[in-house]
Amino acid sequence: MTASATWTQMLSVPLAYLIGSVCFGVMIAGRRGINLREHGSGNIGGTNVWRVIGKREGILTVAGDMLKGTAAVLIARALGAESIWLALAGLFAIVGHNFPLYYRFRGGKGVATTFGVLFGYMPWVGVASLLVWFAAARLSRTSSVGALTMGGLLPVLTYLLEAEGVRLGFSVAVSLMLLARHKDNIQRLLQRKELKC
Repeated sequence: MTASATWTQMLSVPLAYLIGSVCFGVMIAGRRGINLREHGSGNIGGTNVWRVIGKREGILTVAGDMLKGTAAVLIARALGAESIWLALAGLFAIVGHNFPLYYRFRGGKGVATTFGVLFGYMPWVGVASLLVWFAAARLSRTSSVGALTMGGLLPVLTYLLEAEGVRLGFSVAVSLMLLARHKDNIQRLLQRKELKC
């Protein structure tokens, strides 16, 4: 591999972060003059947009956050990123959503963006993860339970469907980040104060 090819792969990581930093919930709510951090759960993701503004806006937020995750991975792949660089690009797209450059590093929890990244990076794991999230959220009627269940099982699903070192390491990192970003939800669940879907 040439030096220029290596630099191109490395470029995919900060580019993925910048793509991930685009937060659709903030933009959609901003057009209505609403600061999401002051309403509902205070989160900028699709669930809170749905609660505060409406179903259509919530769906648009989820779709946008998913698409940017997929786009970041596909662009990285088009730039020649492979193995560790492709994994890092996917990871930093999620980091961008959680700690966005454009919004003073105050972002969301990365669930929809994680799905988008998985669909672009490990499609079968993405489908399996979405099914796990849907089942857990539907049974509990709580979005955060779906996210926590999916996050906890992500390394297991990756091991069963991919069984490849870099991808498994990626899934462990994403799992830990998802669980950490939901620490407030975990506390509310333990106190039985978590908002329902």
